[in-house]
Amino acid sequence: MHNLHHLTGIRGLAAFIVVFYHIEAYIAPYFNQKLFTIIQHGYLAVDFFFILSGFVIAFNYFDRLVIPNKTKIYHFYLKRVARIYPLHLLLLLAYLSVPIVYIFFGKDLSTISGGNKFSIDGFVFSLFLMQSWGIVENLTWNVPSWSISTEMMAYLLFPLMVTLLTYICKKWHALGAVSALLIACFIIIFIFKGTASIGDNIQALGVLRCVLEFFCGVCVWSLTKCQWKNFYGIVMFYGGIIVFSLLMTTTIDDYYFVPLTMSMVILGSVIHKSPINNFFGNRSLIWLGNISYSVYLSHYFIRDWFKLLFLDTNEASILWIVSYVVSVLIISHFLYTYYEMAAKNKVLGVFHDLGPRRLVTKSSEK
Repeated sequence: MHNLHHLTGIRGLAAFIVVFYHIEAYIAPYFNQKLFTIIQHGYLAVDFFFILSGFVIAFNYFDRLVIPNKTKIYHFYLKRVARIYPLHLLLLLAYLSVPIVYIFFGKDLSTISGGNKFSIDGFVFSLFLMQSWGIVENLTWNVPSWSISTEMMAYLLFPLMVTLLTYICKKWHALGAVSALLIACFIIIFIFKGTASIGDNIQALGVLRCVLEFFCGVCVWSLTKCQWKNFYGIVMFYGGIIVFSLLMTTTIDDYYFVPLTMSMVILGSVIHKSPINNFFGNRSLIWLGNISYSVYLSHYFIRDWFKLLFLDTNEASILWIVSYVVSVLIISHFLYTYYEMAAKNKVLGVFHDLGPRRLVTKSSEK
């Protein structure tokens, strides 16, 4: 397996695409049609996040949980919560300022809410990262956090995924069969629900979308442990890109091909080394990948404040767009450097020794 730094760079670019996707109405006059089409499909970057997340989590934790116990599982959950929750909580609390200020200045909340966005139940369930488990009807508060909520479900199920793949997938063709079954289930569910796009009906389908794609990512990591000739990596990598690009220009619903082609690209990029890997492994994109979680979680909040302070119409100037994007990058850099990592380490330091082993020891001493 080759160096995986390029995946960090790709993740950074994907997060950047999501930023532009959420201001697509403002940037439309300044982009040519082909480039704007990419932005319009920016929601698919989230599907890449889900598959990549499954791959990375499996890379880091799969072998540790092959023979699970309470302590190992506790530490896995602790590390995932420490990684995602502090920044989520910070942005959720910060979002309280938006409706307060809009109401104070007599601004119309409907211009940013798109429904019952600032609901009390949405806030409460967001505190527990359960807002997109099919409980709340609308996307609420910090909208991008819906995917963090669904990833939390995937993390909860990850030890079960490890057990399943450990006992039934001892050969590559079994892994391939499980991957094909996951993708088939994915397609059938979206057909049954009558959706036109993989990004539709998030509150009802978001958890299934995330868990199945996350599981695909785990399978992709498992497949990298098989013996692959470099030729197969080239075919999967470039084949995935070509098929994805071609089908995006057709009327075929994206859920038919997105999980498959994205899985192919990730697997192909890992089992063979290409110039594209070197490009995505450059320092600038690695930096963008490192701050990508802060970019992803903060950009919607920053956008709503930029609307309040600097935008009185439905049209935005180039200066507004550039200022917004630059602000997202600067704020995300500081969030990552001075809060995201520090908060993670603080949570790990406080709760690391409170796992099952220590609790058992304490109870036996009484």
